[in-house]
Amino acid sequence: MKTAPLRIRISCPRRIRGEPIVHLLTHDCGVIPNLLRGRLTRQDAWLELELSGPRKNLRKALNFLRRKGVRVRRLEPRDQPTTLRGRRTPSRTSPIPRKRPSP
Repeated sequence: MKTAPLRIRISCPRRIRGEPIVHLLTHDCGVIPNLLRGRLTRQDAWLELELSGPRKNLRKALNFLRRKGVRVRRLEPRDQPTTLRGRRTPSRTSPIPRKRPSP
């Protein structure tokens, strides 16, 4: 049974950085991930993914991520800005404001 793609934002704890999380979603859970956007720094790591597959596999993928200690948040369609053509696309992340040196 085909379901609508599930859009999620995952935040990975430092202890699992370097693990092939996206690969394991495909291999072990049977879902097809589409990377929408993400950021990896020394302080944090997050990805926005669109997962496709049967409902049973999507539930398996969410449970897998939570067992790994990954924070998962479902994205609503309104979280994805619209382009001029009316299609939903990921927005660019704004840079972190830097402190200006004192004179």
